[in-house]
Amino acid sequence: MGTVSIIRNYIIRQEEGFTLFEVLLVIAIIGTLSTIAFLSFNQSDSVLELQRVRFSIEQGLENAKSNAFNGLLHHGDHVGSFGVHIEKGQDSIVIFADCNDDREYNGIQTVCNRNTETEWVDTIAFEGDFSITQVVPCSTSGCVLSIIFQAPFATTGFYVDGSAESDLSAEMTISNGGTLTETITVNRAGRSTKKV
Repeated sequence: MGTVSIIRNYIIRQEEGFTLFEVLLVIAIIGTLSTIAFLSFNQSDSVLELQRVRFSIEQGLENAKSNAFNGLLHHGDHVGSFGVHIEKGQDSIVIFADCNDDREYNGIQTVCNRNTETEWVDTIAFEGDFSITQVVPCSTSGCVLSIIFQAPFATTGFYVDGSAESDLSAEMTISNGGTLTETITVNRAGRSTKKV
């Protein structure tokens, strides 16, 4: 008896329905494929969150640079520079107008004009569990980095806790506290790149 006749006899003998073995086999295959798809989806979701966080940081840097280089008014007043406030351990960055030219974000303590508006322009909050885990050129744990864009000469400066840094670039590392980490480098021209 050949293989073809065994299969033909099996098909002819089976009148209706499925055997228990066939049902369990199909359930096991579907379960395995579903588990693989679910695990892949969760990982890719976190990777997409990381990309969106990086893009939002880069967009914040571009907004501050554009505001400064285009001479944008801050609540009706001219300010010489705009900056980005970056603090280790935070899950956001702040775009600000440097009204008092001290090269750091003073929050609501500094009034920029007669309308009692503060230096704050925008806060960019990160998605998910991402936060800033490292800031270079900082050496202290509670480091605050201000990247200042100043017109009319289109200069970019790095200031750590208000003091000028001579470094040619600044870096910030963002992480979700687990497996996903990315470093963004900003050079003296104000361009940001992903460090590989």
